[in-house]
Amino acid sequence: MKISIKLDYNKIRQIEQAALASASDTMEQLYADLVKSKTMPFDTGDMQNNQTFVESTETGAVLITGSPQARRLYYHPELMVDSQTGAGPFPIKDKSGNLKGFRYRKGAHLVPDPKGRMLNFQKGKNANAGAYWLEPYINGSKKEFVSAEFTEVFRKKAGL
Repeated sequence: MKISIKLDYNKIRQIEQAALASASDTMEQLYADLVKSKTMPFDTGDMQNNQTFVESTETGAVLITGSPQARRLYYHPELMVDSQTGAGPFPIKDKSGNLKGFRYRKGAHLVPDPKGRMLNFQKGKNANAGAYWLEPYINGSKKEFVSAEFTEVFRKKAGL
């Protein structure tokens, strides 16, 4: 029995390029849906609007949140307190009495609050803001979103 296989390398390359482009488009759709869902913490909007972006790679695309507080807010939504005093941060106000931010005492070693208190995420601009904002796409109600979006975009780009 003799078998002969001929590969169409141009078509294979076309399918590979369609897959990479589809991955990037899918991540852009994920980002748009994430913004629309209003689940990311939002104070000034910098983390959501400027520090979160899609980056294409040689093997696909990734959604990146590059702000320094993102990891802390996502994985550790517990209130941090001074290990010696048990106190949280104290407010810093400007000359007019407007809140500028918060600060711990100098040299404070921070630990999760032993009372189990969690951060109180602002809900003014993003009503559903909180930790684990990607969890619906990983294990929750939107876990089929990425695969369904990729499949749809890939079929169009690959001409299938």
